[in-house]
Amino acid sequence: MFGADTIVVRNNGTSEDLQGTAGVFMTGSYFEGSLLEVTENLCGGFLLQDGSSARIWDVTVSDNGAEGVRTEGHSTIRLFAPATLKGNRTADVSCSKNSSGAGDVSGIKKLSCADFEQVKVK
Repeated sequence: MFGADTIVVRNNGTSEDLQGTAGVFMTGSYFEGSLLEVTENLCGGFLLQDGSSARIWDVTVSDNGAEGVRTEGHSTIRLFAPATLKGNRTADVSCSKNSSGAGDVSGIKKLSCADFEQVKVK
């Protein structure tokens, strides 16, 4: 069994990496996890491409150099409370036209995802 320590992804990338990379980069992958802090990366926080899917909760994604979470290429993100996404350069969550997201939006400051299904968690 794993302990309850927070996994921190910080200070990755260079100023040239603003597009096409991230602190957590996924291509054709699935990820499910919690207790994450993805912060202060010069590039984006999460980048999901090529049919990737992620389900995250108890997460902070903040102060990254591009999007906090970006989905593209038929990828999806599912956010569960508590999820705090704020202070990311271009958007806290963004989706390309053929990707989407869903979940609790109460912790998102800048949402740029036309097909994001907003779900209120009680």
